[in-house]
Order: sequence, then C-alpha cells, then structure tokens
Amino acid sequence: MKIILMGEPMGLFMANETGSLSEVNGFTASIAGAEYNVAVGLARLGHTPAYCTRLGFDPLGERILRGMRQNGIATDLVMQTEEALTGFMMKAFTQKGDPDIAYYRKGSAASAITPHDIDKLDLYGCERLHVTGIFPAVSESALAATKRLIQRAQALELPYSLLFSTQREEKCLSSRTIMNCHLVISIVLGQAEKEMRIPLNPAHRASPPKREAHDPNYFQMEEVGKILRALEAEPIKWRAAGHLLLGSGCRRGGAFGPEVGPCGLGKWADPH
Repeated sequence: MKIILMGEPMGLFMANETGSLSEVNGFTASIAGAEYNVAVGLARLGHTPAYCTRLGFDPLGERILRGMRQNGIATDLVMQTEEALTGFMMKAFTQKGDPDIAYYRKGSAASAITPHDIDKLDLYGCERLHVTGIFPAVSESALAATKRLIQRAQALELPYSLLFSTQREEKCLSSRTIMNCHLVISIVLGQAEKEMRIPLNPAHRASPPKREAHDPNYFQMEEVGKILRALEAEPIKWRAAGHLLLGSGCRRGGAFGPEVGPCGLGKWADPH
C-alpha cells in the first residue's frame, strides 16, 4: 500500500560525548522527524511510504533524500527549493535525565511549504494519507498546506488518519485546563516509562502554567449577621453546625468530613 505522510524531516547531529552542546567536539549525523520514523516503520512492514515535504538544495537535504531511498521511502512527493535551507537539530548525549536539544528549523524549507506546492503534486497510485498535528503547528503555511492535502485526499476518496489534529481558536485554554491535561499526560507517560516502553517521561521537561490566583469570596459582616439570626430558630445541632461552618471559613468538607474525637464531639454526619 502506498501511504502519503506529510512532515518535516530534519538533519540530526547527536553528540558523541557528554557535555554542553556548545562544548562537545564530536557529533554523529543522522535524520530526525516523527513522520520520518513512521515512514521507516511502514517500509519495514512492506508498505510504500511516500513522504510529502520540502527540502533545501543543500547537503542536509541530499542526505535526507539518500536516507529515504535507502529505507524504501518514495521521494516523488519531495520538493526542493533554493530559497530556504533544510532544518536540523542538535541533541546532547546524557547518561541521566533528558538530553538538551537545540532546533534550527525556523524559516526552513519545509516550514515554507504552501497549498500551491500541494496542488502541483501527482497523487496517482496513493492509497492512504496519514498526517499528525506536529507539522501543521510549524507555521501558518504548513497548516494551510496540510489542509489542502487533506482536501485533495478527500476528493480522491483516499482514507486518511489524523493524529493530534490542530485546532486554532481565538480563545485560549485556561491555565487550570492546561495543568489538568499536563497532569494526565504526565501520569500516562510516567507509567510508560515505568514499564520501560519509553526511556524518559518528556512531560517532565514541560513547564505548565502556574495556578491562577483568585480573590477569596468571603461573607460580609452583614451576611454573617443574617445567617446567625436565621439559625436562632433552628435546633441546637443546626446552630452548632452553622457556627462551625462560619468559624472554619465555611469549608463544608472540613466541617463534616474529619473525625474530631479529641474535642469530644465524636463524628459529624453530613445532614444531606
């Protein structure tokens, strides 16, 4: 099966020794990219991955093209340009924790791909499309080009899969939502690290936003007075509960949840 993948393969320079990237003297050149790794895996499974991307007419671009051919990846959807360079990244060598990584992909050849580039591609013989949310997030033009490729796939009735589709809205997620998502992802990846499915938990490198500070909403003295006057007509247990709530800051769980045996009051029972 010939499967289209769209992304940005990059040159990868991996340090051969520990230390800062600015001080290491030896690197090993390779190829990086999420979709590139998927393409290699598909080729090993007997499929024909066709990588849709844009490279520069430079040594890194030629290295990537050679790597694709050596790994059985079709290059007929690869475009090259002299107006931009191929992106690359540097990766430190470490024996503990996550390695430092430096990206050099801003303004790269792949990030400047356009819908017009997609319109010029011959998709004859392709049977499926696979895209992720990684490449569309690289630039506005990459997002537009990805959408155009999906439209062409739909017109040709090609099945396609979307992994982590990109959605851009005017309203941003709240800090609380981001923190909760980070917590869930960190737990999942932490379990994967524990089971040795991944070497390290990448969520540890992320810096979730700080919890937003909110002004406490206290009862005003007039409101407290009304509550106390209303409690005067209630049985003693409700008056005691009301005073305890007010005295403890109106934390319902704190008043009814814990056992307060040392005070001689036994256990409170939630009346509801």
